[in-house]
Formats: sequence, C-alpha cells, structure tokens
Amino acid sequence: MKVINALLAGIIAASMIACASTGGSQNGNHIKSVTAIGVVFGDGEKLAAVAVEYDAEIAADSLDINDYSVEGNTITAVYVNSLPQRTEQAKSGNYVLLELAVAAPNVESSMPGHGGGGQRPERNAGGGGGGGITIKVGGNPEPVVSDGSSLPQLKAVITQTGDIKTADGRVYTAVNRAVTSTAQVNEIVDEFTQHVFTDPATGTSLRYNLFIPSGYDPSHSYPLLLFMPDASGTGKDTAYTLTQGLGAVVWASAKEQAKHPCFIIAPNFDYTNVDDDWNVSSQVDTVAAVIKETIRNYAIDSGRIYTTGQSGGCMSSIVLMLRNPDLFAGAMLVAGQWDTNVISPLSEQNLWILVCEGDNKATPYMNEAVALWHGKGVTVTEATWPPAASENEQADNAAAMASQNSHIKYTHFIGGSHIYTWQIAYSIEGVRDWLFAQVRTK
Repeated sequence: MKVINALLAGIIAASMIACASTGGSQNGNHIKSVTAIGVVFGDGEKLAAVAVEYDAEIAADSLDINDYSVEGNTITAVYVNSLPQRTEQAKSGNYVLLELAVAAPNVESSMPGHGGGGQRPERNAGGGGGGGITIKVGGNPEPVVSDGSSLPQLKAVITQTGDIKTADGRVYTAVNRAVTSTAQVNEIVDEFTQHVFTDPATGTSLRYNLFIPSGYDPSHSYPLLLFMPDASGTGKDTAYTLTQGLGAVVWASAKEQAKHPCFIIAPNFDYTNVDDDWNVSSQVDTVAAVIKETIRNYAIDSGRIYTTGQSGGCMSSIVLMLRNPDLFAGAMLVAGQWDTNVISPLSEQNLWILVCEGDNKATPYMNEAVALWHGKGVTVTEATWPPAASENEQADNAAAMASQNSHIKYTHFIGGSHIYTWQIAYSIEGVRDWLFAQVRTK
C-alpha cells in the first residue's frame, strides 16, 4: 500500500510540475481581459486592434500573427505593450496587441440622413443678399431626435491558437476556446471630455465635446478648431460626434497636435441643426456662445479660430460665418451648401470647399456660389482631384492649390457621392495645414 501511495504521490507531483511548466493554460485563465480598440477612420469608428491581457509579462520574441485568430478579421501585426493601446514600437508588458486590417472607404458608398435634408430645394423667395440678418429662422427644424444610442459598440472574439512564452520562460499553450472582449478603448475619442453649456442669454443648452492640448500652458495662446457634425449623430451620445469620421478627431492626433496644438470643440445637437428649407436650430447660435465661453476660460488666440463641418455641419458652419463675420479666420467646408440668395458675404472669408461631383446636394449650390463670387471679381482657385489618390498625390494636389494667390479654394473630387466627400477630405494633410495658416487680421 505504501508503494502504491508513493507512486500516486509521484504521479500527482509530476502532473503539478508539468502544469506549472506549461502555465496551466488549458483552462484559459492566463488571459485576464480582452479589450476592443476602436479607431476612427474617414467612414467612422472601426475595430482596429485588440489588447489581450495576461497574468504575466509576455516575451515579445515568442509571438507570431499565427498564434491568434480574431473572428471576422485579419491580423496584420502582433506585439506586446504595457497598456491596452497601439504603439509604433513594441515594448514589454502583459498586453499582447493584435492589429487588424481595416477596409478603406468605398468611393461609391452613399447613406441617407447625413445632411440637412434631401434633394436640392427651391430657393426661398425674398432672401436678399445681406448676410446673417436675412437668413431664414424657423425655430428648431425638427423635434428632439433621441434614440438613446451611445458610442459604437465594438466586439472582438479572439482565440489563442499557438503557444506563447512569458518573459520568465514559461509556456502558455494554445487554448481552443474563444474569449470575447468585455472592455472598449476609443483611440483619441477618449481624450475628449463631454460638457453641457447653457447660454445665459437665451436659456438654450448644448452638449459638446472639448479637447484640451496636452501640456496646456495658459501663458501660450492656442488656436481653436470647431467641428460641426452631420445629422446622423443628432440626439445620440455626446461623444458620438467624434466617431462619425475624421472631422473632429484628426486634429487631436499626436502628429497633428505636434504641428498645430489646438483646442477642439465638437457639439452634438438635440435637433436637426439645419434643413434644406434653410431653417436653423437655436442650438447653432449656441455654438458661437460656447466658443466665446471657451475663449474666456482658456488662452485662445481670437485671430485663429477655425470652423469645419460635413454635410449639415458644413451648412451650420456657413450660417455661423454669415452671422458672425469677424469670428473665424478660415473654414474647411465639406459636402455642404447654403441659400445663394444670402451667401454673397462669404466671399470675404478664407475658405477651402470640398465636394464630390456625384453629390447632387452640395455641388450644384457651391457651383452657383462660386459663379456668384466670380461675378463680384473674387478669385477662386478650382481643381478636380481623383478621389482615390495616394498620399503623395494628395500632398502635391493640396500644395499646388495652397500656393495660388487666392483666399478661396474649391476642390471637386471626381465622381463619388455626398457622404464619400468627408470620408477622404479630412485625411488630406495639406488642406488641414492650409487652414491653420489662416489668420484673421480684422
């Protein structure tokens, strides 16, 4: 009996040693968490990476992209990090980062409900050309739109399909059991804070996102960039504005902030902010009040305030410029339009207009506006660009236009559609650089 007990004890001991040497990973307990990492692209936020947290530091040189699978995705890179975030250089840490392939925007894509309305409406009679005073005001164009939606919910289902090693040499063997993410990181989006402002003059409230430059120094004066969203995020989570495309977040990237450290304001509207009958929500004017409040609270260069927006947000930017002609140093107007009866004063602003030829909403109106400004003797630099140009081609095209001695630029993308305009416009570095070069001298 003693011999048998000794034999059993030996077997148990051997099993425990074997289990320790492999990390006991058969039950998958070495994975502590899985985090989905969302990155905003031109056509919205997408799952771009997954962070798999282990209970020990992982040896970077033991990893291979074939050691994992992510359901419905292709892994393009695998490395370690000490935080659940992407990095350009592999570091030590307990997190294994799985970067994923992300599909590029489709040139022919088109979605309803992103602008101020549908087809081009008839002009309003008796509009006149006197700027902001003559803009039709019809109250809030539509009642509150709220479906309770929050940020896009990203999910990653991962499986460790190969053996990996810890930094101290233990082996965590493959586990043929899928693990679903339970946390989400929204790259750049999470660096914004959310606020509610109530205009003391009108009582109108507005939800908005604010980005403060890293290392903000009140002894230094900063530019301020306003991004006005399209109608697709109306009534949703405040931060939803940041995930529509690159319009808000591209300016907050580390690369962009290194060149142009700036504050960013990105509102979210409870009402359709504008419509194709030229009605304007009271919340649009509240945006101007938010800007002025931010100027009071932070060291903002009042000569370097910029606006940009896509679709209905572009239209809202135009309204703000007409109503506040001395507020903005420049504007990047993407896939939007306004009543040409009142748009004449915009010829005095620094503008870069971008539309797709296939956009039957914005393009006809902007063509008409440019013709109007030409008639006033204003020089407008125009060019037609291929929508799928390479980064180098985009840089050359933007540089050629920026070098022209004119304060209004008008870019037409060949073909395309309404929504596709902003899927590519904000990715063009040269246009962004031009905007930040503008200074209001009045």
